[in-house]
Amino acid sequence: MSMNRNSIRKIFFQVHWYLGIFFSLFLFVVALSGAVLSFEKEIKTALNPALYQKNDTKKVQFLPSDIIKIVKQKEPLARVRMIIDDKKSLLPLASLMQKGEKGHEAMLYSINLNTSELTLLKGERMFRFMNDFHRRLLTGHIGSQIVALTSISLLLLMISGVYLYWGRLKRRFFNSFKINFHKKGRAFLYQLHSALGMWLIPWYLIIILSGLYWSYAWYGNMIQSFANVNIPISGKMMRSKKMKKMKIPLSTYDVAWKIFNAQNIVYKKAILKLSVKNKIVNLSYLNKDSMHSDAYNLISIDTQKRKLVSHKNFNKLPIGEQIVRSMSTIHSGEFFGWFGRISIFIGSILMSIFVITGWMLYLSRRKKVLNK
Repeated sequence: MSMNRNSIRKIFFQVHWYLGIFFSLFLFVVALSGAVLSFEKEIKTALNPALYQKNDTKKVQFLPSDIIKIVKQKEPLARVRMIIDDKKSLLPLASLMQKGEKGHEAMLYSINLNTSELTLLKGERMFRFMNDFHRRLLTGHIGSQIVALTSISLLLLMISGVYLYWGRLKRRFFNSFKINFHKKGRAFLYQLHSALGMWLIPWYLIIILSGLYWSYAWYGNMIQSFANVNIPISGKMMRSKKMKKMKIPLSTYDVAWKIFNAQNIVYKKAILKLSVKNKIVNLSYLNKDSMHSDAYNLISIDTQKRKLVSHKNFNKLPIGEQIVRSMSTIHSGEFFGWFGRISIFIGSILMSIFVITGWMLYLSRRKKVLNK
């Protein structure tokens, strides 16, 4: 029996060892880029003070056609994915996709209706790079699969790590979470590596289980099946060749925008998606007291009949659908408030400690074996 336990422990040790060696670099770069993305909104706001500064200037009222005309004049080859009315911004915003780009490559521009200026927001290129690096390692589908495997490796590292630490957890559970800074050498490294890991396991589980939602269709579909919802996962604008050739009158979007504004909804942010299906235009908006930045209320407008087709309040959606629609904020920690965001940020930064201490323990052990 003792021999079996030792054999199992050896297997778990080898799994922990080899996964740590092969995936340490990927864990480090994915976690570090994730830490930067945790505060993307705040960083962009700080980088664009003229756009987000508080003053008494009244925002110019606009119609979607006004925005689209300026974009076509300044960027003839660009395509407007969505128009955004952010109450914190002094100017309306538009998400533009240049020719040949995919949905995730779109960037935000501010539009000055008085001067017809189209200005790329500062930080957009940096965060587009960071997003692509975090999700795809800048290598497309291959990179996204490596990121997915990195997430799975982290899950296996946690499971094997808990198993290897289980003896101490059983004997002195609360002390297993303490770090004795008086210890030195390998003993200190081991305790730092293990105790820190115990503190961060819950947050790493949240990162892994939410991150895999975008990595594997079967996993995302399983989550949606449990939640009893059917929502596009990729976030890309899927268009057939036939739809590409369709020319939608600009007045269609103006009608939808006017009907939306006629509802007298008090919002802090509204998004008009520039896509039409069966004469239906979709908008989403955040209430002033929204739980988080994914808590969008959904509106569908029939532009032919000029009426509201549906109005879904996020807070009244089934809990399963709320969770699925909040997956991005769950992944960043925002779903859990400032405590969650800071915890995810700290956990991402501290991944470097696990990589460094893991390698130091490995090299120390290897040196010890070679000296025998």
